[in-house]
Amino acid sequence: MGRALQNWDASQLSLKAWRELLAESLQNASRFAIHCWNDEEPWIQLALEYGQRRPVPWEGGTVIEGAVTPAFREMLLSLERPSDRDVYNKFLPFFSLVLDDSFYFEHYGIELTFLPR
Repeated sequence: MGRALQNWDASQLSLKAWRELLAESLQNASRFAIHCWNDEEPWIQLALEYGQRRPVPWEGGTVIEGAVTPAFREMLLSLERPSDRDVYNKFLPFFSLVLDDSFYFEHYGIELTFLPR
């Protein structure tokens, strides 16, 4: 990843290309935050296997934070692509994934923002 801000729509990437970006972002990441809507209970429960809820003023959602561990990396890189892609061409079941406040995979992984570190 370069030093400049990178921001793009990843909705047309192949799953393989998208996973390569995720894998690269995970290499040196130490912390994560996952954002889910409150009605996405199965995904909240999955995220809670790797982190803890963080109190936030988001009435409709839940944020889970934790350490990026080998098990967390493996879970993310082995997730099946969501099948409900009518509205979003989803790559993730989570609304947002943030790594080290530098790598943002938002709107189910289709909007990517990589900040300089």
